[in-house]
Amino acid sequence: AVNAGVIGSNQTLCNGSTATALTSSTAGSGGTTGSTAAYRWEKSVDNGTTWISISGATAATYSPGALTQTTQFRRVYTATLNGVACEAATAPVTITVQNVVGAGSIGTDQTICTGTIPAAFSSVASGSGSAGSVISYRWESSINGTQWNVISGATAASYTPTAALTATTQFRRTTISTLNSVACSSVVSNVVTVSVNLSPTVANAGLDIEQFNSGVFTLQGNAPVVGSGSWAVVTGSATIADPANRNTTVTIAENTSATLRWIISNAPCASSFDDVLISYTKRSNLQITKTVDKTNPVVGDNITFTLVAKNNGPSDASAVKVTDLLRAGYTFVSSSSANYNTTTGEWLIGTLANGASQTLSLIARVNANATITEYANVATITAAETDPDLTNNTSTLTTISPIPSV
Repeated sequence: AVNAGVIGSNQTLCNGSTATALTSSTAGSGGTTGSTAAYRWEKSVDNGTTWISISGATAATYSPGALTQTTQFRRVYTATLNGVACEAATAPVTITVQNVVGAGSIGTDQTICTGTIPAAFSSVASGSGSAGSVISYRWESSINGTQWNVISGATAASYTPTAALTATTQFRRTTISTLNSVACSSVVSNVVTVSVNLSPTVANAGLDIEQFNSGVFTLQGNAPVVGSGSWAVVTGSATIADPANRNTTVTIAENTSATLRWIISNAPCASSFDDVLISYTKRSNLQITKTVDKTNPVVGDNITFTLVAKNNGPSDASAVKVTDLLRAGYTFVSSSSANYNTTTGEWLIGTLANGASQTLSLIARVNANATITEYANVATITAAETDPDLTNNTSTLTTISPIPSV
């Protein structure tokens, strides 16, 4: 009789891994004296139904190499005498090969503001392994896509971050299938990127602006280093030429104001904003002064009144008019301006720029037998704009006292 001996031992492998060499625990034996002993190794991939001889495998031990499917191995001991072979096979050894572990997939990319915690990463598709295996996971993170760090305690299919991020970070998951205490890992899953945006530049809308001669303003928002800026109307009515231009022009109506807001955004971070007040105020402080070359003229003589109209600003004045109607004590002779109307006493100046002045000379003959009041002279100045100081809008001469002629 022949004895096959004993080989060892059962194993569990990851798909594609190399099996440990099968050992000979007990050598084959038996056979008639003078017989020739030999070994032959066989394998089966159908649970022992079909056995295939392994070419060249004739030693007492055998190294199967890398396997991709569960395979049984046995050793056949043969004793041959006079051409007659007697043989016996060992009990089979099973090398269980796990299925290729499926990574599954995770989702999804996010964009957050610096210093905030990302939302949980979901398991879009679970990892997979062999029947009866225990599935677990390993999560990793990287800030450069090259060096990956294992996240302690992150072993579930999904992962909820607990730490705030200040730099763009990538995440991935590996599926682990454990069978018979042998853990096999999948390839890594798809990579999920959490883009971390910086907080926007602190907005500065510039100083409040008041203009007196134009309703067109040039705004002075600061240039964003992080994020992009845009203008918006907060209060009042205004037309913004280019809301995305920090130095855009804005138009408002005369004698109105508006509040504009410069907003710098870098989503999803909170926007930064600052307000500026613009005011278009039309007001002109007009002034009239009047002098005379003779305070004691002789009746019948000519005297010269000099009127100076001035705009003390701050706005240019329009529809400027000086009224100086000569009373009964005088007879009009001439004026230095064709715009003086002797009937109404109106001198039509029109536009008078801020800081500008105009002068009018009136020549009149002194009449006899007039009262003191009729020798007095009053000039007033008006315009279309609001005048903040009316105390200098009238100039009166009451010191003229004519001398009778001889």
